[in-house]
Amino acid sequence: MPLNLTFGLTLRPFQEVALRRLRERLAAGERRLHLVAPPGAGKTVLGLAFVVERGLPAVVASPTSTIAAQWVEKFEAFVSDPLEEEGDVRGRGLSGRGIGMDPRAEPLPAVLSVTYQAMSVREGEGFHDNVHALFERLAERGVRTVVLDECHHLKNTWAEAIAVFLERVPDAVVLGLTATPPVDASAEELGRHVGLLGEVDHEIPLPALVRSGHLAPWQDLVQLVVPTAAEAAYVAGAHARFHQLMARLREPGEGLTPLGAWLHLELAAIASGRREAESWTAWLAGSPDEAIALCRVLLAQEMPMPGEAWVIDEMQEPPTLEDQALALDRYHRRYLGPLADEGLDGDGLAVEPEVREAAAGLREALREAMRPVGYVLTRRGLQRRSAAVDRLLGLSAAKLPAMGRVLEAEQAALGEDLRAVVVTDFERASRGRMAQTLSGVLDPEAGGAVAVLRYLATHPELGVLDAVMITGQTLLCDADVGPLVVDAFRRRAEDHGWRLEVEGHPEEGHLWRIEGRGADWTSARYVLLVTELFERGTFRCIVGTRGLLGEGWDVRSANVLVDLTAVASFVSTNQLRGRCLRLDPERPEKVAHLWDIVALAPREERGFADWWRFVRKHSHVPGLAEDGAIESGVGHVHPAFTHLPPRELAGILPELNAEMLSRVDDRRQARRAWRIGQPFRGEVEQRAELRLTGRVATGLAEARDRRLAMLAGAAEREQVRLAQEEQTAREAMAAEERALVWRAEEARRRAARDVTRAR
Repeated sequence: MPLNLTFGLTLRPFQEVALRRLRERLAAGERRLHLVAPPGAGKTVLGLAFVVERGLPAVVASPTSTIAAQWVEKFEAFVSDPLEEEGDVRGRGLSGRGIGMDPRAEPLPAVLSVTYQAMSVREGEGFHDNVHALFERLAERGVRTVVLDECHHLKNTWAEAIAVFLERVPDAVVLGLTATPPVDASAEELGRHVGLLGEVDHEIPLPALVRSGHLAPWQDLVQLVVPTAAEAAYVAGAHARFHQLMARLREPGEGLTPLGAWLHLELAAIASGRREAESWTAWLAGSPDEAIALCRVLLAQEMPMPGEAWVIDEMQEPPTLEDQALALDRYHRRYLGPLADEGLDGDGLAVEPEVREAAAGLREALREAMRPVGYVLTRRGLQRRSAAVDRLLGLSAAKLPAMGRVLEAEQAALGEDLRAVVVTDFERASRGRMAQTLSGVLDPEAGGAVAVLRYLATHPELGVLDAVMITGQTLLCDADVGPLVVDAFRRRAEDHGWRLEVEGHPEEGHLWRIEGRGADWTSARYVLLVTELFERGTFRCIVGTRGLLGEGWDVRSANVLVDLTAVASFVSTNQLRGRCLRLDPERPEKVAHLWDIVALAPREERGFADWWRFVRKHSHVPGLAEDGAIESGVGHVHPAFTHLPPRELAGILPELNAEMLSRVDDRRQARRAWRIGQPFRGEVEQRAELRLTGRVATGLAEARDRRLAMLAGAAEREQVRLAQEEQTAREAMAAEERALVWRAEEARRRAARDVTRAR
């Protein structure tokens, strides 16, 4: 049955272009449409306009109940139904028209906003009977428009469930909406995703929306910190144990072959064509990373290269941690493991029991030394895992004071207009094996939303922000604002007839816990109300987890984001940043500041894990560079980040941090630099910035030095020539002067002689 709905909002020009593109694809016979638009571009509005234009019953699927509720909210705000004038109830799904969120409603609403979870409950190898029943009811309802919000999630079970539903309605039109295609998914996941949605039909570039004035401009900023003394000692200790292992492997004792000697034999076998490849050249061409790594470790163990092997420049560099892990993996798989497990040496010969026992002890030492730096010894060898050192740096206690300095600076600059969002990975730290490993070094609440809230609530300067923490299970507030939030919930429940009870309880650390009971107490509802209070300025800082605030959370007034998460993927990074880029009608000159806090332990190789996460994160992120160009990569945060290695950056941390904090007062300059309203093409160009390293850079540097020396020599010779010419000129002038004096004297004498003759 066709719907008679009216869309009551004028689309922005870029939204009109996107909708026109979708119409063109439909006219060309396409039934799987895929739209990419950044957070704040109005994907929900576009989706509603598409549904209204289609005029057929629809289902909208979203990853969370919060996002599903936002579709209802936007529908009620912008879509009208003429039957409403005849006493129909719009937006509740009670009459079979409007929109609703209850998949059990009788009849189903014209537009059902539902979560992917509700459409994908598993039972055995397939889906639950209730899922199939819902699919049947949707098909009977005449649903032929399917909108898949945040469709980058459709890679596994959810994608399978949607595919099953589409088999019921093969003539349905599917519209996938996302800000972040899953470009870093596995090949299998990406294939499933593209098979469901097709390739991207239209993309709206993020910077284009800023230039056109439809999203807020921003600055990317960072604070670099060093870990606390206890944390630094742990990182140093982990590396020391690893280096002690490498030293022990030079003389392992008890009849064991040292690592260096064993590698020499391995490389000799490869170079002679007895193993791996036909020749050394073939092995190097086929496995260059492994070849370079093993040779680096061999030379670091002070062993010579085999006679048949030849060396390239990269092999003579010090081995990295990854190089050494690769060598140790091979040493264990081909020598140490069989020796410890079976008592057989590399030639398959049995060894003495004490040798086998020594091999088992050395293997255990290897296991213990590698785990803190990110490698786990399994049956398949050394496998890369999350390292205790990485976690320690990511959750460093030094990050909280840095966050405090950022918020103090932003508070001084913005005053009552500050709307800060602090995002963490979790509410509280997990209590698993990693937490036990770091017990006594890392606070049990480190890096969690609770720790952030407690820090802010007790901070002498930042307590005025009255921070509120929201997660999927918990609502916790600064004690000063807690009663106001409870009162707001009670008034809203009374106004809307919600079945719930709300109470607040004081907690240690100047906190106030808010708890609710009843059928209508849901995270979707309390997130919407907390967001509304935040927009009004009842409190000026929200602390939350990435799972709740990182995707689909609509907020206009947020102008400062402090990212304390460990995310680096394309999807998570862009979803999180998008929370602060929406326009704020109350503050039309809004410029968002997006802050990272990064910990460096510059004396240790693994001490830059948090830095490299920051680099990976910004490889996905466009931003305004110092020269006015819009580019991806850490260079747009600060040019030194691409021109200096992290060890050198560590030497100028105070200067870099001070410069970053000084930019807090440069919002007007940042806004001018974005050139909002000026013409642009709206296209993404692929360009590369070349940084020459290694032999090429060395050669160029030497050539440059030779050229400079040549120029210096030429300049010196020219200077000598000029000096000589000047000396010659001086001597000529002196000779001329002497000649003049002589001529004058001669004239005087001649005159004297003439006088004498005359007498």
